Amino acid sequence: MNSLPEFPTAPGYHDLTLDIAGHNVRLTVHVPPTDARTQPALITLHYGGPPHGWYGRPLLEQLVVPAAEGIAGLAVAPVVLDSDWTTPASTAVVLALADTLRAQSDGRCVLLGYSLGAIGCWHLLAEVPRAFDAVIPMAGHAPTSPPEVKVPVHVLHSSGDELFPAAPLLETLQALAAAGCPVSWEILPSLSHYAVGAFREPLREALVRCLGTA
Repeated sequence: MNSLPEFPTAPGYHDLTLDIAGHNVRLTVHVPPTDARTQPALITLHYGGPPHGWYGRPLLEQLVVPAAEGIAGLAVAPVVLDSDWTTPASTAVVLALADTLRAQSDGRCVLLGYSLGAIGCWHLLAEVPRAFDAVIPMAGHAPTSPPEVKVPVHVLHSSGDELFPAAPLLETLQALAAAGCPVSWEILPSLSHYAVGAFREPLREALVRCLGTA
């Protein structure tokens, strides 16, 4: 396993380029003003689109960091490799980040994903069911082959999503819950797929639900 350097300790946002799992990866790290070692860490998988620059940073700024204030510590948003979170390279990068973050947090790591990132969340749940302490997919479609979920999963979606209809996703979630999987969800009313900031309060509630802390 490749070791990673310590992340910056100064509070705020840091755009970095690191060698992770043998790949040159751009990522944004947010360091909280509190001691990150006493709080769980977050990995955020960004949405689709041409992944230029530090493409995950706006998702941290608009959604994840405000939602996680006082709940979580380090928040990291890598930039996808090959525009696909389900490739072996992207999978290896996310898992290497999880190992590193566990060593620099309270030992817990939560995976978040929005749209394309939500698809990545389901992929990682299938590939490595216990790699994360909780998983929160947002605004993504139902997996074609739902995994047997082993860790808490809380799904956030909108009834007004223009790209991914809520009904098929809800059917999948109900089937997983009926099978005894630790899956829960919230279907938000009439939000656009692109209303990223509107997911802030529901995400905060999901983090509290998954982590058991306020």
